[in-house]
Amino acid sequence: MIFMSDGKQPGLGVRNIVSGGAIALSVSLSGALIGYLSQILLARWLGVEQYGVLAFVLAVVSVLTLLAGMGLPSASIRFIPQYLSTDNAGCLRGFTSWSRKMVILGGVGLGLLMLLIGWGASFYGYAYADAFMAAAGLGVVSPLLALFVQWARAERRILLSTGTEQLLRPGVFIVLVTSVHYLFPVGLNVPVVLFINVMAILAAIVLLGVRLGGGPEQHPGAAAAVQKAPEWLGVSLPLMLISALHLVMVNSDVIMIGLMVGAPEAGIYSAASKLSNLVSFILVAGNMLAAPAYAGLYARDKPEEMQKIARVLAHLMFWPSLIICITLLVSGRWFLSLFGMEFEEARGALYILITGQLFNVGFGSVGYLTDLTGDHHGGLFVRACTVVLNLLLNALLIPVYGIPGAAVATAVSMIAWNAWLYMRVVKRTGVHASILFAIR
Repeated sequence: MIFMSDGKQPGLGVRNIVSGGAIALSVSLSGALIGYLSQILLARWLGVEQYGVLAFVLAVVSVLTLLAGMGLPSASIRFIPQYLSTDNAGCLRGFTSWSRKMVILGGVGLGLLMLLIGWGASFYGYAYADAFMAAAGLGVVSPLLALFVQWARAERRILLSTGTEQLLRPGVFIVLVTSVHYLFPVGLNVPVVLFINVMAILAAIVLLGVRLGGGPEQHPGAAAAVQKAPEWLGVSLPLMLISALHLVMVNSDVIMIGLMVGAPEAGIYSAASKLSNLVSFILVAGNMLAAPAYAGLYARDKPEEMQKIARVLAHLMFWPSLIICITLLVSGRWFLSLFGMEFEEARGALYILITGQLFNVGFGSVGYLTDLTGDHHGGLFVRACTVVLNLLLNALLIPVYGIPGAAVATAVSMIAWNAWLYMRVVKRTGVHASILFAIR
């Protein structure tokens, strides 16, 4: 089933977080290497312009996927640990069944929207028209994968969630892309790459569906779904907006460069952005481990335990990230050259983005601490303000400075985002997640 068979949640303490850290970190590192290998191959095989088209379309799809999921994947991290820790099996079954149906409907709607966008863009001769139509299948399947991955994370099944998302899916993708490139005379283009991406996501969905289990249609949680749906939506919709704002923050630079400058520049900048994300991938792995623990401990009113976890995670996340940061600063030009010689143009942007990402890691898991402790409405306001700042800075700096201007806009907005959320978390919960507090 999609919940623990004994109705209990795994341990929430520091020892459990640290013991799961090695698994999450090793899987995340392997997944990052596979993912960046696939990006390097795509950049070389597609060329800088087509790679830019792909980066632009995927940035748009990633934002719309969150809207299709209605925030239910993020809400799973809050409700599933809560129901497990309180042995509320009826609400647990009701939530998982109802959220699955809603996300499937949202994915179908997103697929139709992508077809409509592509059809409309074709009338104006936009370079992105065919790619948007080809991305319709991606819109259908991506929300369901996001939901299943978050279910596994909520149960603390770290190997299943991270392994499927970061190893199986990119592994299948890179095998299929390589096969098409070398075995089929038609070669690679953006629509073919998007179709292969759909196939890889379907493989991940099948594995997660088998391991999590579908459950019978008629189940004891049906009544709970009817009664609790307004409460679930009351949490999931703000979380949807929060997640969407986060994705707008991290993708607006690529999207605005693609619209204001061109697809080749969007591709060049995207390579630097993806490389800079290496600095914070340990933060992502730490959040995967800590989020269910934070939700469960907050439900049981144990702020001291939350602080212990935050302090340990701050050390575990920051120092390896600092090493990665220094490595990229020293060898950034070489890493960019792996994508192609044209991509070395983004070296300055890479250094700026790396600095912003190190601040992101240094503040700790402030996003999850905000959202999973009942302050999602306040978190929504903070993110909305900083996203507006990000869009304004991009609009002002890109026309003047181009790719480096977008990097400055993103780094400044990211620092403001984290600093503001950090102050709210400290004020509401007393939990300090930053590395500066941890080393005191």
